[in-house]
Amino acid sequence: MTDATGMRSVFDLPPEIPFYRLAPLYDFIYRHEFDYDRQAERVRAVASAAGVLELACGTGRLAARLADEEYVGVDAATPMLEIARRNVGARFVRADARQVAFDRSFGAVAMLGRSSAHFGVEDLRSVADVAREHLDDGGGFVLDAHDRATLEDGYSSDDRYETDRWTVRYRGESTTTGGGWCTHEYRVDVRDRTRELSSTFEGSYEMRFWSTAEIREVLGGAGFGTFRVETENGRIDATALLS
Repeated sequence: MTDATGMRSVFDLPPEIPFYRLAPLYDFIYRHEFDYDRQAERVRAVASAAGVLELACGTGRLAARLADEEYVGVDAATPMLEIARRNVGARFVRADARQVAFDRSFGAVAMLGRSSAHFGVEDLRSVADVAREHLDDGGGFVLDAHDRATLEDGYSSDDRYETDRWTVRYRGESTTTGGGWCTHEYRVDVRDRTRELSSTFEGSYEMRFWSTAEIREVLGGAGFGTFRVETENGRIDATALLS
């Protein structure tokens, strides 16, 4: 995977642009934030046959580790897929993870990177239905989520990410609004030290924290007979198998 993420293009974007359209910054931040090697190990551990379907694949960081395994990535955001396609030699499809359909099955299905934060209960159950319908016999679905028990009072963050050229500071504040939902307000300051340019992006979006009981209910309701749900460091990790 090259680094053709288009960071220079962020200076052409308006400061009020929605976060999902800040794909270069999203990619820059989350390549430092997530352990994609660990995620890939989770997917391979449940694969019963060839083929991996990733729902809400984002900019393709996990895809880069799975692209040699008949990988297909799905995301609803065109800016995310533009980066993924530039960097990974795999198949990417713009579609809604709640209702996408393929005429084949996969050895494993994944939705990681806590993408579940952008789905309500019924929506996530629809995602789990899609996963079950596309799994080979014996295959597995891996999912992660923000753990409500750890984050029930919301949270704030102030993180700095740097390379030889770039400095990105992300400040976020999540305030719970009930029913597992919260409003997340963010400010992202980005600086290109090579060209001495800087810009700031601010906005907010709704996101959801989950309980382990809710994740179990979603997986059971989708027809998975066997599943394991664990918590660690504010994260819920779930693995569901077709029995």
